[in-house]
Amino acid sequence: MDNRQPELNSQLNREILDELYDGDMDHMAAVFEQFLQTSPPMFAEAEARFKSGDITSFRQQVHKIKPIFSFVGKPDLTELAEAIEKQCHTVSDVTELNTLFLRLSQGHQFLIKIIENEVGSFNH
Repeated sequence: MDNRQPELNSQLNREILDELYDGDMDHMAAVFEQFLQTSPPMFAEAEARFKSGDITSFRQQVHKIKPIFSFVGKPDLTELAEAIEKQCHTVSDVTELNTLFLRLSQGHQFLIKIIENEVGSFNH
């Protein structure tokens, strides 16, 4: 097991990552790589469901996505996904969630870049 403690991007919540992985950088690297593989298609599915206007299936997909952000140290995006999920119960049209979903989408894209850089640093 590799227990070196690299400098992580300051945008990531180190406290949560330490709690989740307890210094096991190999495990963290594996989860980060899995995030890079699974989150883009999951997010594409959420976008498709958003565009379809089906608020129930959109909410279900956001629910599936919600925990993945915390696994890579971005609990603020998990909280944003939670807010979107809750709002799905109170709005009559999915377009009312456009601003929140745009923030989540932009946060996801930014996070992808951060995690790609982190994975690269794990491999060096």
